[in-house]
Amino acid sequence: MLCLIETEQVDHKIYNARQTKQKRNIINTYPQWYLRMCFLLCSKDLLDVCEKAIGQDATPSTINQWTKLSFEAITTITSRINCRVFLEVINTETSDKANILWSKINKQYASKRAMNKGCVWMNWQKANESGNINQYIKPANFFLN
Repeated sequence: MLCLIETEQVDHKIYNARQTKQKRNIINTYPQWYLRMCFLLCSKDLLDVCEKAIGQDATPSTINQWTKLSFEAITTITSRINCRVFLEVINTETSDKANILWSKINKQYASKRAMNKGCVWMNWQKANESGNINQYIKPANFFLN
């Protein structure tokens, strides 16, 4: 029984480490993902649906067309995010409005990337100056990877 508990604890630690690394990978790859998505959405004429809301004075025909394009954009976006990100960004508010989904993804991941850069900078500021480059390599790899 003790071995099972230890194994579960180790598995849990490995899982948490993988999750942390996945989060860092998503944040680090966000700029490339965003640019690729912009290209893809532009090629399908869906970027406007993601960046703008439908006007208040839209006709029923325009609303129908906009809704169809919005669902196309949502399908395109959600097919290019992993399961964890999908669960973080999809809810009742974002599941039928591409512009709200697009905005949520951008706010969530662009801000995390900026925050991470700030944290790395602050940690570099705190580093002691001892003149030994080897003391900087390990912490730098930890924060950058």
